[in-house]
Amino acid sequence: MGPARGHGHVAHGGDSTLRYGPTSTRLWERLLTVSQEIIQPNIKGYRLETLYMIYHKALMLRLRSWVVKASRDRETTDIAAHRNDLYDAMRKTADPKTGEHFTLRDVWQECFMILIAGSDTTSTALSNTIFHLLHNPSAIAAINQEVRSTFARAEEITPDRVSSDCKFVRACIDEAMRLNPPVAHGPLRQVGPGGISINGEDFEEGTRLTAPIYLIHRHPDYFDHPNDYMPRRWMVEGEKLQRQRKAFVPFGIGPHNW
Repeated sequence: MGPARGHGHVAHGGDSTLRYGPTSTRLWERLLTVSQEIIQPNIKGYRLETLYMIYHKALMLRLRSWVVKASRDRETTDIAAHRNDLYDAMRKTADPKTGEHFTLRDVWQECFMILIAGSDTTSTALSNTIFHLLHNPSAIAAINQEVRSTFARAEEITPDRVSSDCKFVRACIDEAMRLNPPVAHGPLRQVGPGGISINGEDFEEGTRLTAPIYLIHRHPDYFDHPNDYMPRRWMVEGEKLQRQRKAFVPFGIGPHNW
């Protein structure tokens, strides 16, 4: 198979063991070692992370400009054309005590967060779930069996029914979010006066800290074979399941994780 044909084969779903073959596995391990031992220390030592933040800030400013433009376009449309959606709800909502409404700037900030938290996380979770299922035919077969045995007609399939009645479907989604969490880390927290000590390491006042969700989800203290896609790990009972749930925080700590 020539180079051009080979690339086309992969692009159309062919399996060329680019991810799971022994050669590629060794390659990824070496790249990871280079990243951890050479690239990352130099980035920190020379404070090159500032370059990334400049690029990141530019992207955020572009997104914010789009949100502001979309909001202004919405404000200029006929009120009768407004939809009964989150934007309308924010514009109509008033504080029950003061009667004050959101300012337009407040609405912009909320839309900015909703756009990231509501759409990017969903698309990321679904994309990663499909990716892992495509590499695990047995999981696809199990999902097919579960869905077909649970629902007699397509019209019966609703999000609530799938969530409550299709345990393996839910397990596949959760396992994909464990390996590739839609949110890579928790919110930043700044160390207060006097500093803080965490697991024997001291952090001075003003240091900004966060919890790396990606690393927590792959910690062997919480998950057996942490780098493997194993949906059925979520279908166990007892202490093992509780230990896993404690460390499963794809959207941070709170009721929306489960």
